[in-house]
Amino acid sequence: MITATTIFFYRRRETGEKIYHVWGYPVVPALFVAAAAVLLVYSYAENLKSSLIGTAIIVTGAALFPFFRGNRATT
Repeated sequence: MITATTIFFYRRRETGEKIYHVWGYPVVPALFVAAAAVLLVYSYAENLKSSLIGTAIIVTGAALFPFFRGNRATT
């Protein structure tokens, strides 16, 4: 869902020729984002404990990403 929303930001930021072609823009991406949001809400409502554990794992990974990326040698 988050990835799909970036198309709106890229299309607004870029001027001139649109290099991000999406069929049915903006309706189709908006419908996808809305459907994904509904699924996310129902996922949390149905199984809150597992959803929170999964969210904690993702947030922990996002927080640790810069640390591990910084230790990698540049080529």
